[in-house]
Amino acid sequence: MRALLHLEPGDKISFIPTKDGQLRVEKAAATSFAKLRGILPKPERSFSVEEMNAAVQGAVAEKMALKKR
Repeated sequence: MRALLHLEPGDKISFIPTKDGQLRVEKAAATSFAKLRGILPKPERSFSVEEMNAAVQGAVAEKMALKKR
């Protein structure tokens, strides 16, 4: 399998379900954070850790409140 898929130590594989219920095995595409650069717009300003924590807590609280309805 390693030779067939041209796998090197540390490579990852993907299991892809097909329409007929089979699984296709492929060498996973190498993804790097560098490829993701530029996907999101640059924020107008930097946020502190405290501000990010508060935003996450607020979003979780809002989500939980919606579930209780």
